Amino acid sequence: MPFFFIGFVLEIKSFSYNYSVTQKIKLSLKNLLLSLALVLIAEIGQFFIVHRSPDLMDVFYGFLGSVLGAFVFYLFNFFKALVWPKNKK
Repeated sequence: MPFFFIGFVLEIKSFSYNYSVTQKIKLSLKNLLLSLALVLIAEIGQFFIVHRSPDLMDVFYGFLGSVLGAFVFYLFNFFKALVWPKNKK
């Protein structure tokens, strides 16, 4: 669940700037790589905690949470644009 939040917040940060579509796609990929790095760091940290062991499925689920967080952000913006269009005449 915390990685869902991380994926969502990283996309908020990226979306706040006025980038072109290709720049936004590149930034989204960088955000996903950053979330994967955070998941890996969290799993590696389990080597040093007593009675904990890292698991490859935890990495998968953490990364999936980040991807879903980013997806929900874009889904939210899509519906927001449908309800409140920018160009009202």
